Amino acid sequence: MNINQIIKGCQQYDERSQFELVKRFTGKLKSVCYFYVKNEETAKDVLQESFMIIFTKINTYSGEGAFEGWMRSIAVRCSLQHLRKVKLINKVEDHNRTSQIFSPRIYDELSKQEIMKLIQSLPEINRLVFSLNIIEGYSHTEISELLDINVSTSRSYLLRARKALQKKLILNDIKLDQAI
Repeated sequence: MNINQIIKGCQQYDERSQFELVKRFTGKLKSVCYFYVKNEETAKDVLQESFMIIFTKINTYSGEGAFEGWMRSIAVRCSLQHLRKVKLINKVEDHNRTSQIFSPRIYDELSKQEIMKLIQSLPEINRLVFSLNIIEGYSHTEISELLDINVSTSRSYLLRARKALQKKLILNDIKLDQAI
């Protein structure tokens, strides 16, 4: 079955098509959910909620743009909705970070997993704004609507996230220099 057949089947409430959709995209969407909620069991719950919304809203998919991107957007929104429910988003942490310059070679030394681990270590709200803007490509206006914050606040959290990552990268660079 190709993706267009699966979509059509899901729009007609065909269980076989729904099963195929879940089978094909569970891994990718679960990793999106896990990235935001940072808990395996919670990510599974958010994933299930995401698929429920996908199946109920699949008739609204216009066919424009990537279907996977459309589903990913739903998974991100479900993850944020979950975080809002448990009031993690509303915890604002004040971190004074100093801006420092770091060596670009650090990127050559870090694996994708190490970079993701650094991002995951950011304070919750900073990580969310950073991920939505840098990884997902949302504008600050869209982020402000998703998180119910001001556009300027979104920009501020992104700046804090970048400074925190720079600091972490500098520390990694120092550790790498000492290992050489």
